[in-house]
Amino acid sequence: MARLLIAGATGLVGTQLVRQARAAGHEVTRICRAETPGDVRTVVADLRHPYDLAERLPREAFDAVLYLAQGDDHNDFPANASNAVALNIAAPVALCQWAVHAGCGRFLFASSGGIFGSQPDPAVRITEATPPAGRGLSFYLSTKARCEELLRHFEPHIPLVVLRYFFVYGAGQRPRFLLPRLAQRIRLGETIELAGGRGALLNPIHADDAAGLTLAAALGDAGGSINIAGVQDTSVADLAALLAACLRVPLLARETPGAPACYLADTSRMRGTLGSPRVALEDGIRRSFGAGEASA
Repeated sequence: MARLLIAGATGLVGTQLVRQARAAGHEVTRICRAETPGDVRTVVADLRHPYDLAERLPREAFDAVLYLAQGDDHNDFPANASNAVALNIAAPVALCQWAVHAGCGRFLFASSGGIFGSQPDPAVRITEATPPAGRGLSFYLSTKARCEELLRHFEPHIPLVVLRYFFVYGAGQRPRFLLPRLAQRIRLGETIELAGGRGALLNPIHADDAAGLTLAAALGDAGGSINIAGVQDTSVADLAALLAACLRVPLLARETPGAPACYLADTSRMRGTLGSPRVALEDGIRRSFGAGEASA
């Protein structure tokens, strides 16, 4: 049995991670902004104000500390720039510092595959060694990239794992993310514009798989950066067709000039150290956006 401390335990991946970890017999403690229903041990702390975080945490060592937290308004720049810095830099650094002093086994930070931006050549996948895009990143993605840099300084003191998630999706996901946003536009009868007739190229991963691979990273001994993505390549055009079929509505789409963006992640390290996703893309889309979910 492993003892896990999870920040961001009520999000899309975090909720599934807690469920899977407890089902496997592991002990979970979560950090939440307020008291949260359920029988999971909870530490109440607002990660937007992380400087007293150490005082709120239990005086005990966990086998793994996982930072998955993300604000609801993370892309609302400049209105919530300070919250993005607090949640994506100050809080994970403070929690990692506490984990070192508490003698915890390892620290995992949830980053984003978005830090690489679109790649110019679809034949070249994004690997763990691909340099971040730098210029042109959003403020939110810039904070993720900067936090990765800062956390590297802790590696002599605690094993560090940076998980870079690529287009996670699942039932109940907030509407600002790619797939629910695309589903809503299709449901409303809006025309989907597809660069080069295909739209962006990507390999999304279902939240159940993302959580399972995250748990494997928490329990394993792999360190460094690991891309967390699906093993089925697709395009926005293909996703739109799948979503329209699930929603049982016609798809309106038109081709626009230009080459499609490419966000295809290399998953060889993930598959070699953590395992492979189990949810096939079509099945995941049906489970997330089928008739029952669509009406929810």
